Amino acid sequence: MGPRRRRYPDRVLALSFLVIGAGFPLAALVARRRGPQTLWVVTGLAVAALLALALVLATRWAGNRLVESEGYARVAFALVRMMLFLFVFPVITTAAAVAALGRRADEWFAYPVAVAVTALSLFAGLNAMIWLAYSFR
Repeated sequence: MGPRRRRYPDRVLALSFLVIGAGFPLAALVARRRGPQTLWVVTGLAVAALLALALVLATRWAGNRLVESEGYARVAFALVRMMLFLFVFPVITTAAAVAALGRRADEWFAYPVAVAVTALSLFAGLNAMIWLAYSFR
């Protein structure tokens, strides 16, 4: 047997929170400069990528051990639900906030507002996910 490979799932989750929390508001503001349609195209691409990532992470190929005992459909449903609350909800609320700010707001003001909206929606999505996970057992 060779050396054990170390896995860092907490670092992956922290990195994804950082990318969504700080990266997407910046991407939304850059897309807003080009127009409102570009903002919603970028948002749609981010949502599609997040949902595809959830479906990939539910496979045995990605290292998910629950697939063997629970089945792919149940694990995929749980991961898609988690992705919707933790990542898709903040992306959509941030895009809506950036669209509501429009071109009127200066970017020095718009970025902190977008990050604050993202942080609040991450918190709300996390609480909703936890509440739903324990409500229907």
